[in-house]
Amino acid sequence: MDHRYESSESLRNKCAACYRQFNKMEHLVEHMRISYHSVHEPMCAICKKHCRSFESLREHLIGPLPKADCERIFKERGCDICLAILGSRNALRAHKESCQLSRSNNGGLYRMARFGTHDDLRIDNIRGRVVALACKMVGGGSDGSLDLCARVCLIDEHERILFHSYVAPNIPITNYRYETTGIRPEHLRDAVPLKQVSRKIQDYLCNGEPIWQIRSRSSTARILVGHSLDKDFKCLELEYPAIMIRDTAKYPPLMKTSKLSNSLKYLTKAYLGYEIQTGAQDPYDDCVATMRLYMRMKSQGHKREEYPLATDPQNRNNFAAWRQTELERMTPSNLLDISRSYYYCCFSRSLLMLTSCIMSEESPRDFKTPPEAGKLTDISINGDTCKKQVKNIDENHKEKEGDNPILLVEPIPNGDGKVNSGAEMGNTEVEYVDSENLKDVEDVDISLKMLLTGLESKDWVLVCEALNDVRRLSMFHREAMFDMLGNVISLIVKSVKNPRSAVCKTAIMTSADIFKAYCDSVVDSMDPLLVQLLVKSSQDKRFVCEAAEKALISMTTWVSPVLLLPKLQPYLKNKNPRIRAKASMCISRSVPRLGVDGIKAYGIEKLIQLAASQLSDQLPESREAARALLLELQNVYEKTLDMMPTEVSEDPQTISWEHFCQLKLSPLSAQAVLRVTNVSQ
Repeated sequence: MDHRYESSESLRNKCAACYRQFNKMEHLVEHMRISYHSVHEPMCAICKKHCRSFESLREHLIGPLPKADCERIFKERGCDICLAILGSRNALRAHKESCQLSRSNNGGLYRMARFGTHDDLRIDNIRGRVVALACKMVGGGSDGSLDLCARVCLIDEHERILFHSYVAPNIPITNYRYETTGIRPEHLRDAVPLKQVSRKIQDYLCNGEPIWQIRSRSSTARILVGHSLDKDFKCLELEYPAIMIRDTAKYPPLMKTSKLSNSLKYLTKAYLGYEIQTGAQDPYDDCVATMRLYMRMKSQGHKREEYPLATDPQNRNNFAAWRQTELERMTPSNLLDISRSYYYCCFSRSLLMLTSCIMSEESPRDFKTPPEAGKLTDISINGDTCKKQVKNIDENHKEKEGDNPILLVEPIPNGDGKVNSGAEMGNTEVEYVDSENLKDVEDVDISLKMLLTGLESKDWVLVCEALNDVRRLSMFHREAMFDMLGNVISLIVKSVKNPRSAVCKTAIMTSADIFKAYCDSVVDSMDPLLVQLLVKSSQDKRFVCEAAEKALISMTTWVSPVLLLPKLQPYLKNKNPRIRAKASMCISRSVPRLGVDGIKAYGIEKLIQLAASQLSDQLPESREAARALLLELQNVYEKTLDMMPTEVSEDPQTISWEHFCQLKLSPLSAQAVLRVTNVSQ
């Protein structure tokens, strides 16, 4: 019998996770479609209600309006730290002795390290060691609001100090924030330079493995734990793959009900039972707190799922619109069974952890918030040539473990959201090769036939290979690819937009070779590509910005200025000041290629007006490009005077540079231009 025709309306339309009730079954289905309930959510041990976070669960048990029955039982046998329900009051007392932790100072080693540099970083072959990082910031800038790293600490899973040092920032300190940091000028007198600290920490985290290879679970790189690590990375100028980061500020069950991050001070008090950051703060205390939070979250046991994410291909159609009728016939518990989480929650025994770091006999649980929608983990690469190698996954581990565990670190999904198996991921390479080192394709016809298919592939490795084929064909077989150039450029633009940095940079390098090979032939289809190059050169990662800058230089070198300048001019009025700056620099590089006759034909007054409009721009790059352009235009204008007949050139009031600027520009603009070109009023 269809359960929709049961007598109890509230029972059949009640969510099996959060217990919300709906008037119609279709409303419940829509709720399950967007709520992402799963077995990994914090759950009340009494009524089995699922909560979005531990804070929401705490409100359910002991909040302002708690559930009466749950509150009564929790007050008798509940732990107010881990929110667990014990069998008796005696069991509760015994449990609290181990659940409530206390502040640790790690003995004499801690006291010694806090007054100087302690360095115990060693690269070894031990897999999966977990470390915690914390920094303390002082103030820089005119108002002291700019965060500068002045002290850093790194500990292992046993709370032993691996590295502690005071750090010398790159810019002067204007506010030591002594009340919270305890740092004085004498502490930084012999401090280690920031770049040296960053390199030492990054080398230790990578553990001898190139950063672009840190992808598979067989990696020797270390898991990094911390709180708001984005801020620490920015101040330390560090890069590290997101798949190896465990940030307690971004783990959804530890966030507020409003989905904002909790402070580390609150998390430590609420979930560990002691206080930190009460006076002058020490990074060691923060490291210990984040490591303990990580271990406590890992110690939770959850039901095993082969495909835990809602975005996994096996779960993509669980709540598809075409299944609406079928979904409305299912019971609420069946809907919960097929519902999946939107964040990673891996709870098996860690393949990347030492046995000694397991805190309980239960299967530990790891946590990692996935990238935001539309974003994938980036690969950080330095240098002209790099390789990404994904090693074979050890398939024998499942045979050794009786409970068939899930990976601690999930494989990274490819472009269409699918997760590659070990066989599919084995031993692939992507290279960044300079143009002069590229070799010709082996078979031109096959390469041309497979080119568009490769560029449209959902496999990012195949896309990179196809982009390199485009580079080779443009260099060695220019005419062969000419007919499909428009389609190729549109697919290059798509790859430049790709959130994976390896694809993005390869596509940008491809565009530089396209400009060099086809010159003015790309003008009709280059508008979308120009937009992306200006954006990437102004606001992406450093090595992507550098590649985009080289592509823009190639564009201004090989594309005719007469055709290029009209396309660049609209970007001088863009709302983004960095895009305006890049466009201004491109114009400054293009105009000299016109020559004297070309500048006169294009209109020197038009170019002077363009340059004058950029003299008041907020970014120094725009102003510097405008100055360079004005000096070039002044030089061209003076050359035209030399070529004029003598009787005309003898009237300086008529044709002088000063008079010309005052005639063609507004008074303020003319004054600014003349000041730049050193002409007295």
